[in-house]
Amino acid sequence: MDYSNQNLQGRSFKDKNLESYKFINANLTGADFTGANLAGADFTGAQLQNTNFTDAKAGIPKHWRAMLVIASWLMLGISVNITGLTSLLLVNFITDTDNIENKFTIISSVFFLYIALYIIAFSLDLLIGLAIFVFPGALGMLVGITVTLIHLYIETSFGGGKIIYPGIIFLTIYCAAGGVTFGGMIVEAIVLAMNKAVLPDNNNGVIVGIFGIVATIVIVTTKVTIPVGELGFNIKGAEPGARALIFANIIMLTVTLLGAYIGWRALKGDQKNRWIRSCAIAFASIRGTSFRGANLTNANFTGTTLKSTDFREAILTRTNFNKTKKLDLARAGTTYIQNSQVRQLLITGEGQNKNFDRLDLRYVNLQGAKLENASFIDADFYQANLQGANLSRAILVRTNF
Repeated sequence: MDYSNQNLQGRSFKDKNLESYKFINANLTGADFTGANLAGADFTGAQLQNTNFTDAKAGIPKHWRAMLVIASWLMLGISVNITGLTSLLLVNFITDTDNIENKFTIISSVFFLYIALYIIAFSLDLLIGLAIFVFPGALGMLVGITVTLIHLYIETSFGGGKIIYPGIIFLTIYCAAGGVTFGGMIVEAIVLAMNKAVLPDNNNGVIVGIFGIVATIVIVTTKVTIPVGELGFNIKGAEPGARALIFANIIMLTVTLLGAYIGWRALKGDQKNRWIRSCAIAFASIRGTSFRGANLTNANFTGTTLKSTDFREAILTRTNFNKTKKLDLARAGTTYIQNSQVRQLLITGEGQNKNFDRLDLRYVNLQGAKLENASFIDADFYQANLQGANLSRAILVRTNF
């Protein structure tokens, strides 16, 4: 149903199923959406001042949720396959080395590579880790290509034998393996975070997510990585049961688990990889309820489920987010709900004995909030709703009201 550009002031949609309805640029001032199903509804640019969304359920429609989850598993499959093939190529390079000393050096280097990868992944932003290996790898590849072209020219013009530079080849493969591994971690972190953001928060959602991820890895390994490794790249040891394949499986499993852990940490608010959370929520908000650019001044979202909801560029002046659910999985853009501390305060209304120094609290709705003994040094409450809030013994030095 399309209500775009219509004047629907004060209209009641209480307990209605409004899945995928369009209210683009509509005037819904004072409308009542209490208990309504708003999954996939589009309120882009709508006038929603004083509108009541109490206990409504926003998010993405069920059929679109399934499509997003399947798409995430396909992304995971591609990532796992590339990681596995890179591991096989690295092992193949080791087994092709006849010199025992060289083989020991390469094995030690590979061992150091993966230890370093995991330490960097735990310590730094994954994008920084990716850059650490991609730039040297690209440089090694460039040097290798340049040297090869020079020798091809010399060989063609003046004659002479082929010259091989195993060090350059190994540097390129070594750094490529590191880059691909970090790339795999990034994809798998986003996939895990995306599944968490899209699937229901119940046992069925957890089971579906775990089953899908495990099934994807098993199918890709047996039906793609092995055949491509054997036939496409002629990799020795890509056949089932071979040591090279066992090594590749260990790498794939480790990368997947580490990526999943990093994705989980990102959703929990880990600042090192907050961009992973942003990417996952952006994917999970595709076709979700959209309030983008809407005017939500004095709107009431008490008890509303806001998972996979788009608030980018929305006007949230004194908007009531008390007791909302899954607001942390909404797409906040640059609005004040992007700040986890502000978001939690708006949801619970409990800020007793906490530090909110220098926080931007303009336009927030803290009606009836418990703020005793809290510190608001240099905080900004411009046009905020503090009606009935308890500020007894609060520190209000240079606080702007």
